Amino acid sequence: MMLYTNVTRIKHFFLVGFPGLSSEYYGPVSFLLFVLFMAIAVGNIFILVFVKCERSLHKPTYLIFCHLALTDLLFGTVTLPRVISKYWFNDNIISFYGCFAQMYFVHCIGAVHSFILMVMAFDRFIAICAPLHYTAFFTNATVSVLCGISWFMPVSWMVGIVLHALTLPFCDKNIIVQCYCDHIAITSLGCENVREVQVIAFGLAMFSLLVPVGFIVISYFAIIVTVIRMSSPESRIKTLSTCTPQLLVTFLYYMPRCFVYLANNVGFTFSVPVRIVVVMMYSLLPAAINPIIYCFKTKDIKENLKKKIFKRKINIFSLFLYIMKYTNITTIKYFNITGFPGLPPEYYGPVSVLLLLIFLAIVVGNAFILVVIMYERTLHKPTYWIFFHLAVTDISFGIVTLPKVIAIYWWNDVISSFGACFTQMYFVHSLGAIHSLILLIMALDRFVAIWFPFQYPVVITNKTATIACSLCWVLTFIRMLGIVLHAVTLPYCDQNIIKQCYCDHISITQLGCGENVVYVKSVALGNALVTLLVPLTFIISSYFSIIIAALKMSHAVGCHKVLSTCAPQILITCLYYVPRCFVYLAHHLGFSLDNDARVVITMTYSLIPAVVNPIIYCFKTKEIKEALIKRLKNRKVSASIKSGHKQNMK
Repeated sequence: MMLYTNVTRIKHFFLVGFPGLSSEYYGPVSFLLFVLFMAIAVGNIFILVFVKCERSLHKPTYLIFCHLALTDLLFGTVTLPRVISKYWFNDNIISFYGCFAQMYFVHCIGAVHSFILMVMAFDRFIAICAPLHYTAFFTNATVSVLCGISWFMPVSWMVGIVLHALTLPFCDKNIIVQCYCDHIAITSLGCENVREVQVIAFGLAMFSLLVPVGFIVISYFAIIVTVIRMSSPESRIKTLSTCTPQLLVTFLYYMPRCFVYLANNVGFTFSVPVRIVVVMMYSLLPAAINPIIYCFKTKDIKENLKKKIFKRKINIFSLFLYIMKYTNITTIKYFNITGFPGLPPEYYGPVSVLLLLIFLAIVVGNAFILVVIMYERTLHKPTYWIFFHLAVTDISFGIVTLPKVIAIYWWNDVISSFGACFTQMYFVHSLGAIHSLILLIMALDRFVAIWFPFQYPVVITNKTATIACSLCWVLTFIRMLGIVLHAVTLPYCDQNIIKQCYCDHISITQLGCGENVVYVKSVALGNALVTLLVPLTFIISSYFSIIIAALKMSHAVGCHKVLSTCAPQILITCLYYVPRCFVYLAHHLGFSLDNDARVVITMTYSLIPAVVNPIIYCFKTKEIKEALIKRLKNRKVSASIKSGHKQNMK
């Protein structure tokens, strides 16, 4: 068809996204879109699962809600990942057929949503205007057929619309000024017969919009008339309350669209950036808000949720009591954390101030790195996204541990509740394990970059780095949950003094008094060794291979350049592993440390790297250093221009 009906020469389109958006806002905008996507996905999946699992909600009204939730979920999935990848990975190219495929689903899902809103209005019309016939006429089977037709019609005719658009010749223009591919944006780039294709598509769009709107307006008008005729005010309120979710959902979908169309026809035109923002808002915000409306404005769903939550609280409490009663004989309710044992009171002030400075250095330094990587587009590369994840682990570890230690010496707050102590232990060991695994990914990044430089851009992309780092977070959090729950099953009898600055597995399990203490410790030790030694072995092998590759180079300049690209990674890895290995080796060689020294060394190797790493990123990483210098120079130039302009004004 393409060969004989047009002269298309382009193979891909460029998606502009939000035109005029400054590069420094790419990070916040993409993050906002990601949060919106997560809200749409989580909210609508929750509605689908909840209605499916709760048999009391297997009614026509809630089946319609499920179809609406499915359209919202699909629309968000079709559009948002592409927009987010544009601002995260600079992925603004979409293939020719990929663009048409996205256009098909965008308009198809929009039309389906419109027809299902019509089915929803019909449901309320029968329920209120003909209540005696509702149960006989409006069954689950009837709703399934009506919703099935609502899906089948747009899915069928949109194939014709897309194939018709494909017959257009696309000559030179391939820039789509929009966040995703839609019919107007694509067909506007055609060279011939554009008007005919757009008129047919416009006619079908008006049919998809106006037929449901006409029926919905008539239905709700009839409902309002029926309600007004009721003699009892209580009956009116009760009847209208059953329509509240439907009215809100319909209002959110149609009102912004009608406003934009009317404003355009009245002569109130929007600029292109404003129009795109408005379109994105009325397309995506309802998909995020609808699940909230279903939950808080629908009586049956709200009551079932309350019932489930109350039941879950009772079940969790009962399970906890069962575990505590039958698996241990725990009698303590809190732990006393000593901090640095043996520290004289006169040093409490200086030590707490030092810890506060370390905490501020960790937060400010790592937050600075996160902001620089997010805002500086030249740093949107796999290596720096790995640095990004390392900075998140460092800042998270500081927040989890240091505030409690500072509180010990400022406010004598030595008590930590039983649950809070185990929670802190969970995050302490999870973050440590994640840091170790991300160091492994960092070593893999350098290994591929130096040994396979030609394959590097294909194998190690922003997407693969993000997926690998995300797996480190998810798998570790799941794995550590088992370790913590295993430790909870131990009985804690009389001892409740933790000789450490924070709750960790060794300090807590040492206070156990049952016969399973050794077994719990062994399982946790095995887990810790796997988390430490597997990454360490790979890291040593990788950097050893990298050093061999560098030494084999004939040019000293090339060797120096290769080693300099690895310098930040090697320094960060050494800061993390060398102190830990020293402590473990010293302990096994018989060089025992007293408790005070052990606590100080543990705090030092846990926190100092988190302070030093941002400095390494800034002064040992060429691209970050150059980006910062460039920013400072631009700032100075801008300041001098402003001062010169002020002097001229005087």
